[in-house]
Amino acid sequence: MKMNNLKKWVFILGASIVLTSCGNSIESDAKELAELTCKAEKDFTDLDNSQKLAELADELEGKYSGEDEEKFEKAFFEAKRNCK
Repeated sequence: MKMNNLKKWVFILGASIVLTSCGNSIESDAKELAELTCKAEKDFTDLDNSQKLAELADELEGKYSGEDEEKFEKAFFEAKRNCK
């Protein structure tokens, strides 16, 4: 009986870690894209930044869908508001 409880807790802990990691990925991807976008909007001549922005945009294309896509967009626009 105790072993089943242990397995259950290990499963719950593992699932929590995976879900948390996914959430952090959305946030960090959105923040990185927002930062590169802000830099590009301020200095169109920074080719290095433009290249990084294009590569990240390609990498993120289709990475999120459904609810995750909505979370990404929300996180992106939230981070974009903080452009410096």
